[in-house]
Amino acid sequence: MRDLLGEEHPEKLSEAHPRVRVERTYDIDQFAESVKQADGAIVQANFRFPSEALKPDARLRRIQLAAAGADRAWTPELRATEHVTIISSKGPMGSLLAEHTVLLMLALARNLRGLMKSQADKFWSRQDYDIPFMSQMLGKTIAILGVGSFGGTLPASVRSDSV
Repeated sequence: MRDLLGEEHPEKLSEAHPRVRVERTYDIDQFAESVKQADGAIVQANFRFPSEALKPDARLRRIQLAAAGADRAWTPELRATEHVTIISSKGPMGSLLAEHTVLLMLALARNLRGLMKSQADKFWSRQDYDIPFMSQMLGKTIAILGVGSFGGTLPASVRSDSV
């Protein structure tokens, strides 16, 4: 997830208010300088904030994490701040991740990797397929470990009566 906002969204954010200024950088040193004048920042979850940006007298007040989990960004410095609000992308990605999980489960069940290899090698007879195992998911039981938006959306994505 290199580009969190896409191409058109920084411009829309800039147009939201006459005093809004949006800067985008992938350079850590440039970010460290820019965040000193920022009220808020949108970052990846594994990002580490410069400690001077987290001091009580710094301007920063909001951090938007572009992921549901904040545990990798949750440094001792960030935990100690009482003046910065941390926001995560907990809800919006739930259905997308659930669908992706179904895609991966089907790819494993059908040995998509073996099928792709056979296609690339132009082997089309059953004897030539490099497919040691292929199974059907209908009637299988899936354990879902998680109760957030992702774990809660997954059951609806895999119900056999919705297919």
